[in-house]
Amino acid sequence: TKAAAQGWADANNELGVLYERGQFVSRNPSIAKEHYTLAIRQGSKVAPNNMGVLYSNGDGVEQDYVEAQRFFRMAVALGVSPSAPANLRNTTETIEKYCPLVMERVRLCDLEGTHRPDLDGARGKAIGYGHKTFFTAEGHHLVNTSGAYWVRLDAPLGSDGGVTGLPAEIVRVSKRHVEAATRESIAAF
Repeated sequence: TKAAAQGWADANNELGVLYERGQFVSRNPSIAKEHYTLAIRQGSKVAPNNMGVLYSNGDGVEQDYVEAQRFFRMAVALGVSPSAPANLRNTTETIEKYCPLVMERVRLCDLEGTHRPDLDGARGKAIGYGHKTFFTAEGHHLVNTSGAYWVRLDAPLGSDGGVTGLPAEIVRVSKRHVEAATRESIAAF
């Protein structure tokens, strides 16, 4: 604990591992994330892989495969974590299979009866994705219908049609309310 407080990256990473697994301390993935974040900032070469696992599993953070992929890419580039290449490959395959609209232009649709009907027809970019994951004795199973995209909406437009200068909102939307924005729908916007 003293070493972590003094800014030692490996000590913060190890504290993260202990909190993630609940070894010698109460299991707390949120605290693990804090230690992994510090370790990454301090130059740890193994913490990015550990952070990617948190995001991939949605353990202590909102599950987000794109964020997991980002950390796994960082871990692969650092070349230290032996599981990082497989983690990156598996996450990339999951994104391609279940989240084809990630990093694409999208349009929100059929939002009547939801908590944000005002966003029906809004456009933006899908920047993340998560599933509900159920763990069983045989491993984990993704429920393909349960996913949600994180969408960075385009900046709001004013009454004159110009950008208002307000920040773009990021919303979480069930995958059934997100569709690809075609060239025609973008042009019509």
